[in-house]
Amino acid sequence: MVVRNGCVGQTDNFRLDSDDVYGPEFSLTGALPTTGAGAHPLDNFKKQESSMKTQLTILTLLAGLCVHANTTIDSANPYAYGANIGWINGYADGANGMVVGQDFCSGFMYSANCGWINLGDGSPVDGQAYSNIAGDCGVNHDGLGSLTGYAYGAAIGWINFEQTQGQPKVDLMTGEMSGYAWSASCGWINLAEIKTLSIDSGPDTDNDTIPDAWEYRRYGNLTWLSDSTDRDSDGVSDVDEYLADTDPVDVTEKLRITAFETANSANSVTWPAKSTRVYTLEHADVLDGSWNTAVTPFIPSSDQNVTQTVDSSSNRFYRVKASLPLEL
Repeated sequence: MVVRNGCVGQTDNFRLDSDDVYGPEFSLTGALPTTGAGAHPLDNFKKQESSMKTQLTILTLLAGLCVHANTTIDSANPYAYGANIGWINGYADGANGMVVGQDFCSGFMYSANCGWINLGDGSPVDGQAYSNIAGDCGVNHDGLGSLTGYAYGAAIGWINFEQTQGQPKVDLMTGEMSGYAWSASCGWINLAEIKTLSIDSGPDTDNDTIPDAWEYRRYGNLTWLSDSTDRDSDGVSDVDEYLADTDPVDVTEKLRITAFETANSANSVTWPAKSTRVYTLEHADVLDGSWNTAVTPFIPSSDQNVTQTVDSSSNRFYRVKASLPLEL
């Protein structure tokens, strides 16, 4: 969308690029269970270890490749801990370690005392999330950082990831995990020392660069959306709709700057944002390919129209970027 002297028009400047953006670390924390049978024995545990005269808005998405990982866990920060079972390594052997996905987890954690712990096979029956019944078991991710479901270890049984007491989460800005999982045979397992370096996109069996889970959730099949279609004819391809997590069949929903206001003290920019994506607002004085960060990357707390106040320049260009978590 182009905003020129207050007049709004359409343009085809929508494109993908991979410009570098920089941002702070956000933190998600979960309340710890403190009473009753679920009381957590490790509350204080800490692992010791080493004007706008002319203004152009370019909507840019950072492309995320649908490549399944061996493990997403940082080999330098791989450990969970249970008082009754010791360290549990999420990186494991590197080839079979834990994979934190956009919709569900897969892979294994390894405990010297308990052996391999399976977080799911990466193939939910419905293609979207484990049902956690009848052999379709694993740990799901709601796309907002919360983990729910069941892991399984042959030596210790089921491990419950739930959001009532343990509240296990992944910080989508830093990859740092928090909260606890519960094992009836082993007690609470502290996840706070694990860090994932990426969020895996999951299977893409039709090779259209749109993850299967996102297609199933939107349409219930893998045939309607593709890397060569724009189903709502809004000028944004289905792939780009995925990258922005916007509705590919709603012509009114797409990543765009919807309002710009200027005042003596500051300019403000507004756009619709999703709580599953990271946003960066950038500015440039000339369109020579060089952009500067106007607002550091952030994830909104809910789906909402976001307004960011920036500088007071009377002649500047702005663009907003949406990216997948941990792909900046």
